[in-house]
Amino acid sequence: MEEVPILKGSTVTRSWNEVLTKKLRRNSAFISYSQKNLKEARRLQKMLENFKVPRKLARLQTRRKLGSIFRDETHLAGAPDLNDAIKREIAASDALIVVCSPQAARSKWVDREIIHFRETQRGHKIFPIIVSGAPNSEFPEFDCFPPSFKHGETNFEPLASDIQKDGWERAVVRLIAGLTELPFNELWERERKRQRLRTFVGSALTIFGIILTAVAVAASWFALKSDALARAQSSTVLALQSQQLLLEGDEVNALKMSLQSDPAADRYLSSRLMTGSEGHTFAENQITRLLNTHRLDWEFDTGLGAFSSLSISPDKTIIAGTNIMNGLTVWDRQSRQAVFEFDIQRDHPESIDFSHDGRFLAAGFMSGKLIVWSTEDWSEVTNTTAHKGIIGALSFTPSDEFLVSGAEDERIKIWSTQTWRRIKTLSAHTAQINDLAFSADGSLMASVAGFLMDTDSSVRIWDAEKFTPIRTINHSGQTSEAVAFSSDGNQIIFNNFNFLEFWDIDRNRLELRQEIHSDWITKLKTSLTPFILVSGSWDGSLKISDGWGTTSRFTLATIKDWVVSIDVSDDTQIIASGDRSGTLRVWNRILDEYDLMVRYKEHGLTLLKSTASGETIAVGGKGTQSILLVDKDNSRNEWHLNGEKQLMQDFALSPKRDKLVAVSRILGTGQGKLTFWRLQDAQSAPIEVNLDFIPQFVELVSDDNLLIGGYADYLVIFNISENKFVQRISTDNRTQFAGASTSDRTKFATLRCDALTKSDCELSVWRSSDYSLEWSLSLESTTASIRYQDVTFSPDGKFIALTIGNNEAVVLDAISGNNISRFTSPTQHLTSLEFSPDNRFLAVCGEDYSAPVLRDPLSGQVLKEFRQSGNNCLDMKFSADGKSLLNTSWNEIHKRDIPNILYLSAAEKEEMACELLKNAGIEPSFSQDDISIYPILRGQPVDKQTSRLVSDCNSKL
Repeated sequence: MEEVPILKGSTVTRSWNEVLTKKLRRNSAFISYSQKNLKEARRLQKMLENFKVPRKLARLQTRRKLGSIFRDETHLAGAPDLNDAIKREIAASDALIVVCSPQAARSKWVDREIIHFRETQRGHKIFPIIVSGAPNSEFPEFDCFPPSFKHGETNFEPLASDIQKDGWERAVVRLIAGLTELPFNELWERERKRQRLRTFVGSALTIFGIILTAVAVAASWFALKSDALARAQSSTVLALQSQQLLLEGDEVNALKMSLQSDPAADRYLSSRLMTGSEGHTFAENQITRLLNTHRLDWEFDTGLGAFSSLSISPDKTIIAGTNIMNGLTVWDRQSRQAVFEFDIQRDHPESIDFSHDGRFLAAGFMSGKLIVWSTEDWSEVTNTTAHKGIIGALSFTPSDEFLVSGAEDERIKIWSTQTWRRIKTLSAHTAQINDLAFSADGSLMASVAGFLMDTDSSVRIWDAEKFTPIRTINHSGQTSEAVAFSSDGNQIIFNNFNFLEFWDIDRNRLELRQEIHSDWITKLKTSLTPFILVSGSWDGSLKISDGWGTTSRFTLATIKDWVVSIDVSDDTQIIASGDRSGTLRVWNRILDEYDLMVRYKEHGLTLLKSTASGETIAVGGKGTQSILLVDKDNSRNEWHLNGEKQLMQDFALSPKRDKLVAVSRILGTGQGKLTFWRLQDAQSAPIEVNLDFIPQFVELVSDDNLLIGGYADYLVIFNISENKFVQRISTDNRTQFAGASTSDRTKFATLRCDALTKSDCELSVWRSSDYSLEWSLSLESTTASIRYQDVTFSPDGKFIALTIGNNEAVVLDAISGNNISRFTSPTQHLTSLEFSPDNRFLAVCGEDYSAPVLRDPLSGQVLKEFRQSGNNCLDMKFSADGKSLLNTSWNEIHKRDIPNILYLSAAEKEEMACELLKNAGIEPSFSQDDISIYPILRGQPVDKQTSRLVSDCNSKL
């Protein structure tokens, strides 16, 4: 045996045979890895081959470099076993380096290379290096060790170098210490000295350039600040003028002034104009929906310093906030009293978040401590030191399966909400983590980092199921404080100083850049229904923006101090903000004039039906699998389709509530199914009939006969009693998209269009007695592709209303097909049309978070615009007496009362208008040509400058 001196006072014992054998081998190491980790393996090989062992430590090294590191680039997927070349290289390698990851753990080739290396009696020369996952994890999908590691005699877990924990440089030096059998501490200390020397030299070379550019940067900065201040002052004046015009009743000019108050709106306005018959544009309509929807509910000055974080519970009953002087406080939103307080001396929470089910509240502290409480009794669920430094970002995943924390130590950590144990650590950035966000479906996670002059200001996109990196967005800004996803998950939104940047994730490119504030944006939050952005800034303003980056934006509040924390409920009802001085403000959204009748588990309720008496309503959704029946006494029954692959297309409820029929498509087959329930016998099994086409709609054209239309020219009559098809109506090769029948079942109408473009449509009216065609009409639309189709008869059978474009509809004479009225709605994607029982009103609703609108079917004129409900209006039904209107909105049914004033005669309306003018103190002295009483009847303000509304009322007063 030989004692080989390594350092003064240190020796390592070896056999001469081992020393000589090592010199004969041509590879210092063989890298075993999964092809999924090719990038990491290449980087590791390069770092190992470029590393130089310090002179004083290199005693047995013939060269200061490690020598050749073998890495195979061939793919072995088609080979039954390791080839001879691989085996020779393994035999010629002094050590085996295993790149450990969940992918490597599942790779049979990595496992076989480990087994073969062990067979050469060199199992002690296997060195794992972890790039992702966790060793021997309780979650198999995160385990990074191959099976052969678990069956050997060596425990590799404490020996493994972990890039996630140590970073690349430290982990690789630790690996080199194992390969060379040199002391790690001396190697690492000398490597750090070399790094500091290189950094010093590089800094010295750049510091002179920094000094030269500092003056230019400072001059540019002050110029930008002055320009931003001037724009902000101009914007404030225009905004005040807009509010004044709105109070005076001049809505159109008020909205235009709102657009002028925001210079960023102008460049996108022209591309979004969708002018309707009322003269409103799509952009103006969007702003109308956002203006005047929130009111300050309560304001609380704690006087205890800045609110670093706010979180609203999912049920909106409590609000949690943290500040530097008082720790964590949870308030009841109604009583405004504290229900829970937590304070630690010389430490305070920096970030908080409620779980989506409301069961937990998590807080990350300045010290790196993580505490989670149960909201049921406020007992601690877990209390652990999670990070080294401030936990600045904290978020539950949408499924509540994990809690994710990001901190000053540049790490993101994943915690199981079942065991509250850490299951993974991500080396996310080279700067402190500022914010985390998840896409609505929980598939993606985003992180932002950096502070002032930090070199890492990137935005990173992660696979939120595996917690692996997908993409890095390197933008031009210094740092980003806040990040969010669009509602569809296709865009990532983050701040760049006082701008918001909208990036397309798949294309990795900047789609839109908007100047939102005049100073640094500190916080950014989103809601999904509707999708809006709420942003706070050092300029003291809190702004609500259209989440799609269009022109819609307004200032919710101007606060005297920096806005440092905000939160918004998912439905946009509640917005909370905290400023630097310690003032908490809570805004409540003004709810629409509707009663919530039903909230259902299914989302996207596009189908609403009722019996003739209106005592039973049925609701479901296209693409769902269940139908809910609600009776007059509020009793409820559910009816379900059989099979997971069945997705409902339409359903029909008989007028007497004795039959329920649904048509569905079967995924992946190009076929459908008809399901029929006899409602008198709730215990009876449904009757199912296979369809050799994909149905689009079903309509009861008599007590026993069903009209079913679908793709590829299918329009058939099915008899329920005989349980068979009795008629096929021949049309052409276009797809039947919508159908309707008259209330007396003597006629029915079908709307068919080109299957691909949903344009080139034709309306046909048929007799129910013999299924003969009465008349048909080709439809012209300015919209190339129609998203929704709907057709409906008036109760007396005299009129037909139908959609002919995304935002166009027409009313026709049902006897002749002649045009009665045609109108364009500012709402995109009209979804439903419905006549009132007395034929007086035509209700219209659509997407873009709009509420129903009542129109005169003969003129198309708007009679009543209901205030928006915050979700898409998808389908409607009038009550049997016509005094109320039901509409579906996402997963709810809303009931709206029809104003009695709409039923008054013209003379009665004029008399009421005169009374309103008299009560307002205005002398009526206008000519007959100025009659326009609708603004008064809608409740708009009246004053002497804007009230050109009525004729001479002297004879009536």
